[in-house]
Amino acid sequence: YEEKLVHVPNCYFVSDYKQKNRDVLDPKSQPKRSDYGLPEDKFIFGCFNQLYKIDPDIFDTWCNILKRVPN
Repeated sequence: YEEKLVHVPNCYFVSDYKQKNRDVLDPKSQPKRSDYGLPEDKFIFGCFNQLYKIDPDIFDTWCNILKRVPN
C-alpha cells in the first residue's frame, strides 16, 4: 500500500455515529422485532445491499442456503 498511517489523537470524525446519534446506543430507543411482526426466537435473514448488486448467482446461493435451513 502507498497510504501512510496518520495518528490523530483527540480528533472527531464526522462519520462517528456514536457522537451524533447517541440514541442508537440506548436499548430503550431501539425498535423491537415485535414492532414489525417478527418472531423474537427465530433467526432473520436479511440483505441490505442495493438491488443492482443482487444477480442470479447470488440469488441462487441464497436459495441453496434456505433449502438447507430447517423449517
